Amino acid sequence: MSCLQILAKAPIPGQVKTRMQPHLNPLECVQLHKSLLHKTLQTTTRSNAKTIQLWCHPNTQHVFFTQMQKRFPLELISQRGQDLGERMLTAINQGLLTHNAIILIGSDCPFFSADYLNKAFQLLQSERDLVLGPAKDGGFVLLGANRYLPPDFFKGVIWGENTALEKTLKRVDHYHFRYETLQPLQDIDRPEDLRYFQPTTSYK
Repeated sequence: MSCLQILAKAPIPGQVKTRMQPHLNPLECVQLHKSLLHKTLQTTTRSNAKTIQLWCHPNTQHVFFTQMQKRFPLELISQRGQDLGERMLTAINQGLLTHNAIILIGSDCPFFSADYLNKAFQLLQSERDLVLGPAKDGGFVLLGANRYLPPDFFKGVIWGENTALEKTLKRVDHYHFRYETLQPLQDIDRPEDLRYFQPTTSYK
């Protein structure tokens, strides 16, 4: 059974899309964050995933999360871990307790398609242990697994830098995982990325 997991922060001013400041003010950053997450949820519900989980930080209590759960078929789960790598690792390994394939994404890439996500699941049903979706800035927007990840899988990865994918692939090779990468996609992290995506209020 397949599971698609989305990592998302609560839309709190000053805590989301901070690299957009001062180009955007904190409330505009919240609007952008909400728009990106809503777009992501629209796409994931068109995929072949049997289960969709929204992994929420710091917890599931924010009203926006509960609003999205009313609109989309979501399980809300609180993220656990000290940094992004630990939170990703926890989500994937917990998901594999009840599912045979996990796709984990964030909410910063509005360019996923259902076909893109389904391709990742198909690769995990073949002879691949992992699948990665590169980001054009050197990170990655998708990580899929059908095997548990070791506790130090993300050792040495510096999040937010353009070496995140490269260093993760070194860990993949270290553990001899069979993997495949998908087409690179653009994520929306910095002011120059806004030419690719403008926030909307269609989720209201």
